[in-house]
Amino acid sequence: MNDPDQAATGKTIKWLIVMGTFSILVLIPVAGYRFLPDRVEPFFQMYRDKCAICHGDNLEGAPQGPALVGRPLQYGDTVDEIREVIRAGKPAAGMPAWAGSLEEAHISNLAILVAEKRQNFSPGQLSFEGITLPEEVFHSELHDFRVELFADDLDPLVFSITALPDGSFLLTEKERGISIIGADGWQSELIKGTPGGFGDSLKLRQINLGLGWLLDIAIHPDYEQNGWIYLHYGDRIDSASSMLLTLVQKRG
Repeated sequence: MNDPDQAATGKTIKWLIVMGTFSILVLIPVAGYRFLPDRVEPFFQMYRDKCAICHGDNLEGAPQGPALVGRPLQYGDTVDEIREVIRAGKPAAGMPAWAGSLEEAHISNLAILVAEKRQNFSPGQLSFEGITLPEEVFHSELHDFRVELFADDLDPLVFSITALPDGSFLLTEKERGISIIGADGWQSELIKGTPGGFGDSLKLRQINLGLGWLLDIAIHPDYEQNGWIYLHYGDRIDSASSMLLTLVQKRG
């Protein structure tokens, strides 16, 4: 796929539905959203139920426990470190263990909430504007690396990307479709004949809500031999919606 545009138009794509699960789509008039009360952020109600008595309603601290924001955390401030403190507790410091009372998923949710609040992040503050790439070199267990701009001017609702053997990428944009990002960062036109994303989502407090989006994309481990591409997407069928796992075979 040296020429992404040619690859996007010169291939016949065959779609085979291999699995589907269906759910009823309940339609809520858009005008009705203005009457919705302020919603508590995800997982924040659990925090208030379980943690606020010791750490304050807004993580600011209380007589029984320290603040979780605005100060270093004694046992570490990564999500993994916060999760372990919630899970195992610190009995000597008066922190109970929640492993026997909360599901692991809920413990992880609380750890993510605390980590996000420490970064002054809220889903309502989500923005795609003004992103600045860091200049420093990052160090990991396997490699040192830096972040560089590869492709620009993409739709904000990019969902998934998968690498192709020739160095290019397949990209799904939730509300638009599928395109190819060449090895040089150039984006092709949308590939014709693929399931399309519905571009009529409702934007509520900077969060896009809707159904009928393109989701994950991945190639088969033997893609070079069989040309199979896996695509996960949402569709709409009259008064119902469906989530479909579709298998794509590319024919030369």
